[in-house]
Amino acid sequence: MRAEFLTCLAVILTTSLAAPAAAGDDAPLTSRQMRALSAQKANRQVRRDLNSILKGTGKIARGNRAAVSTVWIQTKSYGTQFPGLCRSDNLFLKYNQLEDRPSEDSPIRPYGVESTASYRVVGAVRQKDWKYSRQETTWQPACADLNDEHWFSASNVVDAYEGVVVLREATTRLKTDTSPVFDCTKANLPKDRDCKQTMLAAMAVANLNSIDACEPAATHCRHYDLGEWTMTILTDWSGGDAGPPRIEKIELDGPNIIVT
Repeated sequence: MRAEFLTCLAVILTTSLAAPAAAGDDAPLTSRQMRALSAQKANRQVRRDLNSILKGTGKIARGNRAAVSTVWIQTKSYGTQFPGLCRSDNLFLKYNQLEDRPSEDSPIRPYGVESTASYRVVGAVRQKDWKYSRQETTWQPACADLNDEHWFSASNVVDAYEGVVVLREATTRLKTDTSPVFDCTKANLPKDRDCKQTMLAAMAVANLNSIDACEPAATHCRHYDLGEWTMTILTDWSGGDAGPPRIEKIELDGPNIIVT
C-alpha cells in the first residue's frame, strides 16, 4: 500500500507544476464538492492542491555525483497537535539515468519518491498541552511561513514533543542545581571548562538537529544531536499525564566534527 502511495505521489509531483490553476479556482472546496468531482477533475484538483503546499526547489546543486539522483522538495510549515511545535514534510523525488553510463549528459527520469518529517519549536512546548481541534492544530499562526532554520528530525510527532519536553526539563534541573547525575567524561573537556555550563550552552533548542531513541532501543533513553555535541538523557517518564519527567542522568559526548 505504501509503495503504491509513493508511486502515485511521484507521478503527481512530476506533473503538478504543469497544471496551473485557472482564474477563480483558488477557493477551497468542501468535502462534498471534492467527492462530487469527476475522476479527471479530481485528478486536476489534487495535483493543484499538492503544488499549492510545496515550496520552491531552488537551484539544483551538482553534489558529488555526475547525474542528478534526488531533488529535495519541502512543504510549507504547519502546526501539530502540540502548541509551539511545528512540522514540515520533506519530499525526495528520485531520478535515475536512462543510459548505463555515469554521465552528466545522460537523460534522467523520475521513478519514485520518499518522505520524511522535520519539526521546529516556536514556543513553550509544555507537558499536558495539546489540542484536539484540527483547526487549532494545523493552522497555528506561529507555524505559518517559517524559514529553513532550526528544524530537527524525530521518528514521529509524539517523539518530537516528548523529546523537547525532556530536554527542557533537563535544562531546568541543571539550572536549578536539582539535577541528577551529569557526566562529561566522554566529552573530554579541558580541565578549565565547566561541565554543567558546557551542557547548558549545548542544550539550546536552536542547536537541535535530531532526537532518537538510544541504541539498543530504550523507552526512557533519548539521544540528542546538538550540533557540536551529542547528549544522552535518561528519564523515568511515560509521557502524557504521568507528571513531569524525572531526569535520571545527562551525558555529554563530542565534540562532533561538523562538515560544512
